[in-house]
Amino acid sequence: MAQTALALIGYGLDLAIAKAIEKQGMRMPDIKALADDGFQELGIPPYVMKAIRDSIRTPIPSNTVMQVLNDSAFACCICKDRQRSVVIHHIRKFSESRDHSEGNLVAICVQHHDVAHTHSELSQNLTPARLLAFKKAWLEEIQAQKNVTLSTSHSNRPPNEHYIPFVIDGDLCPGCHKGILRWYRWGHSPFGSFSAWFMCSECGDVVASQEQFGS
Repeated sequence: MAQTALALIGYGLDLAIAKAIEKQGMRMPDIKALADDGFQELGIPPYVMKAIRDSIRTPIPSNTVMQVLNDSAFACCICKDRQRSVVIHHIRKFSESRDHSEGNLVAICVQHHDVAHTHSELSQNLTPARLLAFKKAWLEEIQAQKNVTLSTSHSNRPPNEHYIPFVIDGDLCPGCHKGILRWYRWGHSPFGSFSAWFMCSECGDVVASQEQFGS
């Protein structure tokens, strides 16, 4: 993922729109120079537009953005639905905490981001304490998945693949360091004999197969 998308996510934009804008070849100076309707055409909501134009507001650092996304497997810690685009949300409001550290950030889907900014009298709100609990539980679940996979892995793998001990849907490609790994099943891999594999969204490399994990 290039710097434009990382910066946009750091300002509060969701992953899907940030990547779509990056694919158009736009850079942050071009985006900052846009009129209001230009932001709207790109799908950038008003609160993100305000953050981008605010000369005082700094985005979440790119390395922190990648850490939060990778740690959460590019999925919402609440619904865990990898089909939904995610936003990096401040657990304690940035306007109050001025805290861009990983401990104050959580990856949640666009739908739950709206819920996090809504106060309800009839249902449980996504308070900082609940967000921290969801985050902790999800990171522990991901780590448990990694531990299981590591315990069942073996070295019999397709030729020419980038072997790494463990990958999960949403990880950054270890080959090009730009694309996102996606999990494919019930088809034919480029090697012709595996029914499940991970492929990079950018370079197309297969980085792990079902056989690597003991199918």
